[in-house]
Amino acid sequence: MNPKVFCLLLAATLAVSSASVAMEASTNTNDRASLGTAMRALADERAEQLAELALLQAKLDAAERCAGKGKFYTPDKAGGDEHQCTDIVVTHE
Repeated sequence: MNPKVFCLLLAATLAVSSASVAMEASTNTNDRASLGTAMRALADERAEQLAELALLQAKLDAAERCAGKGKFYTPDKAGGDEHQCTDIVVTHE
């Protein structure tokens, strides 16, 4: 057999077998389990982000409600009304 033809056939055989081994290796059970774990972690992170976003939206809504009354939104200050709004006090020195 011609050495060039033999080398070409050998290279073709190795290329096909290595491609099938690579494909099989990329879809094993551990990889699918790792993908599932990563997807669950992303879903958990997304849920936390949505909870934080909801909290921020609630604070913005409260601040807008107070601004509509001509007051400040002060959730940490005592003496506010039922929506935690306090009067704006202007002082001059």
